[in-house]
Parts: sequence; C-alpha cells; structure tokens
Amino acid sequence: MRSWLEEHNWRQGSFVKREDLARLRLLLPEYFGEDSNILLIVASQSCDVCASPDTEKFIEFIIARQIDTLNGNLMYNKHPRYLHIKALNNEGENVENIYLELRAHEKIKLSKDAIYQMIQAIAPDIDMALDAKTCQQFADWLAARYNRPALPTVFENRFNQQWQKRKREKDTEKLNEDILGIYVDIYPDKELEDNESYQVQLLFLISDFAEQDESLKKEIRELMKKYENTLLDAGCVVLASQMATEQKISVATFRNYRRFYLDSMSYKNETLQPLHYG
Repeated sequence: MRSWLEEHNWRQGSFVKREDLARLRLLLPEYFGEDSNILLIVASQSCDVCASPDTEKFIEFIIARQIDTLNGNLMYNKHPRYLHIKALNNEGENVENIYLELRAHEKIKLSKDAIYQMIQAIAPDIDMALDAKTCQQFADWLAARYNRPALPTVFENRFNQQWQKRKREKDTEKLNEDILGIYVDIYPDKELEDNESYQVQLLFLISDFAEQDESLKKEIRELMKKYENTLLDAGCVVLASQMATEQKISVATFRNYRRFYLDSMSYKNETLQPLHYG
C-alpha cells in the first residue's frame, strides 16, 4: 500500500482529479451532498498519507469550493474556520489562478483500503496544484485549528472593550498584505484581578516590501500606535513596541512572543510561528 501511494505521488495539498471525484461521489454519496462545484484536497500530512494502513488507516481530505474573488479577511490563516487560497490550474494552454474557499469542518476521511479496492488507479490531479508557499499556509491553517492557546480572558475582554473586533478589522484590512503578523509578549500570562495590570511588549512583523516603502511604514506605524493606545486604555503597561522584518528578529527573541490572533488580522504564510494565541 505504501508503495502504491508513493508511486502516485500523493502528498498533503494534492488535488483529487475531477473524474475520480465523480466516481467517489457515486460510491460515497453520503460524504458529498448535492453541491457539484467542489474539489478535494489532501489534508493529511504527507508522512501519514504514505504510511501503511496498519499505521495510518485513513486519508483525510478537505472540500474546496471554487469562488469568484478572494476575501482578504479570510486569507493567510486569519480565520480558524475559513481559508481563502489561490490554486494553480494548468488544464488549458496557460497556467491560471483559481480561487478556493476551505471550511475547517468540511472534511472527508476515507479508508486507504477502500480507496485501493474501489479506485486503484486514483491519482493526484497533475493539472491542479498549490504552490509551495500556499501548501505551507494550508498546513499551518490546519494545525492552527487545534493549536491556538487562548489569551487570558481578562486581557482579551479589556482590549475588546476599548476596540471592538469589527472596527479593528476595518482599520487593519488595507494593510493585510504588508503586515506579516502582530505579536505580543504578555506578563503575567494569567488571569488578573481588576486592580492588576498586564505588562506588554508589542511586535509588528512587516514585509520586505513595506520595509522599503516609507509611506507604507508610516501607515503601519499609525496602526501600531493605535494598538499601543488601546493597550494603555485597557490598563496595560506597554514596555516596548517595535516594527521589523523577520530577518531583523532573532529566533531567541521571537520565542518570547505569541501571536496576537485577532479576527481582524490575517497572517502571511511562511511567517515565523511562535505559540498561537486564540
């Protein structure tokens, strides 16, 4: 079984061919419902895909729905339940981008033995693919579904009272492409009483492009200042704030920070990943 899957080059991020998807739909109609405009992408890790059925019995797929446009607020792992991505479609004369929406709860788990017995010739779609960065983003999004430790509730409530998530979304959206992530180092990392304060260090990671563009840096500084002021209004002590590219932050320093995981902020793939705050 392992050699059969490896020979067909199944990997995390591989697409099921449309003709095989149609056959799967006939064989397993209970998984697919009535929506015909879907694709299947391998969600299992590559090593689990290639492992023998005795070790890893199933392959997990996620349903992808083709959409007309991308929503910036659902890209780059911002939302734990939805992800908008680009895929490369090479079916015609030219490679083109297609846009897909993934929903975390729309997964299909198929037995490797069942796939082998029912559709032995099933193989990934060589005309449809995720590029390396998008595939990594996809993997990070899947992992983040189960790896987002929560901020202290007191901290989150204090911050949200000063700046509602919907308003942050509006203020942050235009800079989504140039802010790789917003991170915080919070002390103490626990629930506090009303008369106690959090000490916070704030870090904005920005793209190399933004680093070279003074007007963009100015806009990001203004947004960072708004975060600082909100933290102050929430009763926090802001010890430091900085804006930097990944290359200028050491791994040792970065380990002290955790992602300020807000519904208003999307995060680029291949951004350094400390422990996630939810």
